[in-house]
Amino acid sequence: MSTELRLRLPAGEWARRHASGELDDLMWVDVQVMADGPAYEHDDADPPRFRGEALESWLPRPLVEAIEDAQAQGTVTLFEAMALLLARPAWLVQTRADWWRSTSPIPQLLAHLVEAYGVGAEIHRRESEALMRLVALLPPWHPHRGTLQRAEQLWTHAHGTPPADTWTGRHEQGAFPRDPPVQREVFTCRSLSWWQVRHTDGAQPLWRIEGGFVRFQPQGGGWEVRRGDVALAWHPPRAPDPTLLRLLPPWTTLRVVALDAEGPDGHLEDSAP
Repeated sequence: MSTELRLRLPAGEWARRHASGELDDLMWVDVQVMADGPAYEHDDADPPRFRGEALESWLPRPLVEAIEDAQAQGTVTLFEAMALLLARPAWLVQTRADWWRSTSPIPQLLAHLVEAYGVGAEIHRRESEALMRLVALLPPWHPHRGTLQRAEQLWTHAHGTPPADTWTGRHEQGAFPRDPPVQREVFTCRSLSWWQVRHTDGAQPLWRIEGGFVRFQPQGGGWEVRRGDVALAWHPPRAPDPTLLRLLPPWTTLRVVALDAEGPDGHLEDSAP
């Protein structure tokens, strides 16, 4: 075996070659029943042959001798078929730690891990660099996934740019105050109890169409932002980008305030207490 190949870890060498498509067929599998050396090794062939778990240790000695005799005569055995069938999954298990790291030889496999955290394909877009950044950021983000600031930070670090500015949560005084009550909110279908727990004392809906949207807040009254609510301002006529909102957990309640085209700009900010 060459010095260069001998110094490489078999698991890392297999993962690298598998990821680069060099091991698409099964010619890399060593099917010798009594191969020398420990399991999960490689030899100096080109490409090298990789040997998995030594199956002879699970077989009675007479059967092992019969397999060896058949191989010496060039006869294909069921043992070889089993070795070929189990080789790829066995080496995938052996190298599984390498596939889920930020330096994975196949970064796209990280998509399964990222999506398990609730970050869908529309967020990571199966981009290798975004996936690697997300894997590093997901553990500290996940406990705070109900806040909009953390969602914006996660998006920005993953893609290198802030999300679309069609949404904003920080506003100048008088436009959309952080503290309740919320004014100029767009009416959305909610149950009556949902509204009742949020309105300020004496506030009654004042139905009207304003700016092309149905509004309901009277002058001087409004509906409070409660814990679990995320209040956002949308700047029509730009179409809102829903992808950032998909970083929020399903138990959050989105409340939308449609501002005029000349409404204030700002950065996303969590509006919940």
